[in-house]
Amino acid sequence: YISDGIERIAESAFDGCADLREVRLPQTLRTIETCAFFRCTHLRYIQFPNKVESIASHAFAGCSKLRTLVLPPKLTSVEDSVFKTCENLTHVILGHSVRYIGINAFELCPNLSFVDIPSSHFRIDMGAFAFHNHLTIRTPYGSGVREYIREDEGGDRIQLIETMRLYELLDD
Repeated sequence: YISDGIERIAESAFDGCADLREVRLPQTLRTIETCAFFRCTHLRYIQFPNKVESIASHAFAGCSKLRTLVLPPKLTSVEDSVFKTCENLTHVILGHSVRYIGINAFELCPNLSFVDIPSSHFRIDMGAFAFHNHLTIRTPYGSGVREYIREDEGGDRIQLIETMRLYELLDD
């Protein structure tokens, strides 16, 4: 448990804490810096408070026991290599504010099977989902994710589900 009032977790604060299994972050937290939880190999669960706006590169890279992530609603980007080598990660739900997924953000996450991208204005950098086995991405129609899938080297292993709201269909 990290005490209330903390707004920032410093660079490499918990780097290599192999015995860390679960993290409950304070509701006051806004920033998680580079490599903050890097190589916490037994970390299975993390609950992000709604106020988190920034998670820096490699913050959770090497957290090989993480399975499911629900990213906070104020987060605007998933930075480079932030969840790289999270081998047991299976599901990721992005918040509505996320507009960008960085280079290698989910690289070497072979069990990642589902990503929900609720934003309709979106950009994904090359290699963001490199070296996965089979991935389904759900996103609003016209989000720009289709262009990424065409360009990505593993595009043949990505299934895209594009959704539309009923009122969008009625407008056409």
